[in-house]
Amino acid sequence: MPSVFEKKFQMEFNIPQKSCNTVQEYLEKNVGPRTYHLHSQIGGKNWAIKNKFSLNVVVCVEDPELATFITLKYT
Repeated sequence: MPSVFEKKFQMEFNIPQKSCNTVQEYLEKNVGPRTYHLHSQIGGKNWAIKNKFSLNVVVCVEDPELATFITLKYT
């Protein structure tokens, strides 16, 4: 089974750290349940949020339309 660190997503973009919990809740409810929680990354089957330990986090999703929606709503 491949590592969650090796998974490549179609879309990756930055959002502010303050929006991380809200985006995580949205993704858990609308894309799929959270399947892992690591010190630097959380995610599910079709999404991930990578903590860069700065003012921004990186959101990774498979759907470009979802990426656009999250970027417009939460940045």
